[in-house]
Amino acid sequence: MDVKVARIIEIERLQRALTAEKLRLIAEINTDDYIATDLGMALQLSPSNAEDLVDWATRVETFFPDVIDAMAAGIISERSAHAIVDPTRFY
Repeated sequence: MDVKVARIIEIERLQRALTAEKLRLIAEINTDDYIATDLGMALQLSPSNAEDLVDWATRVETFFPDVIDAMAAGIISERSAHAIVDPTRFY
């Protein structure tokens, strides 16, 4: 395998692990009604995007911790996690 392709694969694995860590931290700090506002300002997100991020992170960490574990291990991407979790939203 080309060295550059191997490096790209490694970067992708690291991004997946960092995304999992970010989602866990967001779920952990979701303790009041203003966290989405605070997080949105910190990450320069619109209010609706910040609210969606906080809701999604909390839902996936609460109900699907194995999905976050798979992301942390670099096995699945955030997009794959959405494909697993999102269809269960209204159940």
